[in-house]
Formats: sequence, structure tokens, C-alpha cells
Amino acid sequence: LMDKAQITRVSILHHGMDYVCQYGLASLSIGKVAQRSGMSRTGVISHFSNKEDMQISILRHCEQVFISEVLKPSFKADPLAHLENYYLSWMNWVLKVKNKPSMTCPFVKAIAEYQDQPESKVKAVIREQQLRTMKYLSSLVQACIDKGQFPGDTNIADFVQRSYSYYLGHNISKHLLNNPQADEVFRDQIRDLISLTRNRKRNND
Repeated sequence: LMDKAQITRVSILHHGMDYVCQYGLASLSIGKVAQRSGMSRTGVISHFSNKEDMQISILRHCEQVFISEVLKPSFKADPLAHLENYYLSWMNWVLKVKNKPSMTCPFVKAIAEYQDQPESKVKAVIREQQLRTMKYLSSLVQACIDKGQFPGDTNIADFVQRSYSYYLGHNISKHLLNNPQADEVFRDQIRDLISLTRNRKRNND
């Protein structure tokens, strides 16, 4: 069981994630988190070393929520079903968790804000998180290869980069351009990519 301090910290991280999902990470401040949490600035900062530590803690909290709400539930014993289920679970995952259309992927927001910024501890964590995502996606594709569902010479890096670009494009199309067909397009792109990769196997046999 968590003690009072741990419960308070989790509450701060929860409200911090809400802020990042709506407004981004760069503008996050101790004062804004305190306001959302109904706490004093002193009360919030007592749980972190500084603003940077708070931002990193919130990023890690977002990742844990993603793992528990998207990664784990998408598991299927069949590798190909697991792969497709992961992508479909990934789409609109913040809406499913938060049920607020104004909130979108905190990782996409953080990437856009920090990719061209000077090196920092926050940027390093963002990079590490994205590398873990890429590694996990690669492992799903490798599992399909090992099962014989994809050709042995499948270019894993190409598959992962294409699929990730579809995810980023979906976020822009849906949340910036308000395209009502964004979800359908993303589903079709992923299924077409999987189908194209599988068809290469049949053509090679």
C-alpha cells in the first residue's frame, strides 16, 4: 500500500500528464501543476528536485500508463494478431485513457517540442523512450518473422519507420486538420503494410 506521500506524488503525476497531453511538456511549470493539483507550489516541489526532475517524472509516468493501458492489453498469443492489435490500440490511446478529445499523445508533443532543442536531461529521456518504442515494435515484427508469418528477409527497420510515420501522420490529420477519416486511413495503412509484407512471403515461396 502507498503512504500519503506516495499517493500525493501519483496525484501530481496524474495531473501533470493531463497538462502535457493537452498543452505539451515545454510549457509545464511547477505553478501550473500545483494549480491543477490543488496544491501549493511548495507542496509540489517537495516531491521533486526541480522542474526538470518533475518533467522527467511525468514523462516516465506517461510511459507507465501507456504500458499498462496499451502495451499489455494488446498482447495476443499469435504474433501477427499481436502486431495488428498493438497498432490499433496505439491509435487514439490518450482518448481511450482520458476520454477528453482535447488531450493527445504526450510523446508526440514532447518530440515536436524538444527534437531541435539543445541536449538536456529531458531530451535524453524523450529519446530513450522513443528508442524503447522502436525496439518493442521491432520485436513484434521479429516475432512474426520467427513464426513464419513474414519473410525472413523482412526489413524490420523499414517496417517500423513506415508504421511510426503513419502514427505521426494520423495525429496531425486527426488533431490538427480535423480529418474525420483519419482513423480509417490509419487502420488501412497498417493493414496494407502488414498485407504487403505477408504477400512478399508468398511471392518468395
